[in-house]
Amino acid sequence: MKTKKIILTALMLFISIISTKAQVSIYVEETNGTITQTPLNEVRKIDFSGVDMLLHKTDETVLIWAISDIKKYYYDITTSIKELKNNIEKCILYPNPSNGNFKINYRVKNKSNILITVINIYGSIVFQTTKNNLNKGDYIFTINNNLETGSYFVKIQNGNNLITKKIIIIK
Repeated sequence: MKTKKIILTALMLFISIISTKAQVSIYVEETNGTITQTPLNEVRKIDFSGVDMLLHKTDETVLIWAISDIKKYYYDITTSIKELKNNIEKCILYPNPSNGNFKINYRVKNKSNILITVINIYGSIVFQTTKNNLNKGDYIFTINNNLETGSYFVKIQNGNNLITKKIIIIK
């Protein structure tokens, strides 16, 4: 439980630093299929108390879920206005959460060299590769790096153009 709090705190801190043009939300998917989306700028803190997950909002309301009713919870950073001008678009990581192996699906708008970097919450690079001379089109890259349980950030970069997504590894 303490590890979850540390991961969530670090993730929220990192996300708060990211460009304000990006829409960042936390999603809670319940076992009955209900998904609750809360913009992260409306979240004051997240606690785990006994058998419940509590999401404290900035308007002083609190959303409560029984941990047994939660199928998964995750964060998503949607494409910002700046990213729409980039040569890279439609970047999706799946499955998320993952068991350590996941796919990156992205689209290149013009011939490019792409740098893919996976970074842990401490800022250390745990994986990096370059894809050279990619033509316009859709690409899928598989990460089979057997990553440890935790949160990671995946950067897809072409020159100064950058998209950052997060992936959660649960084993």
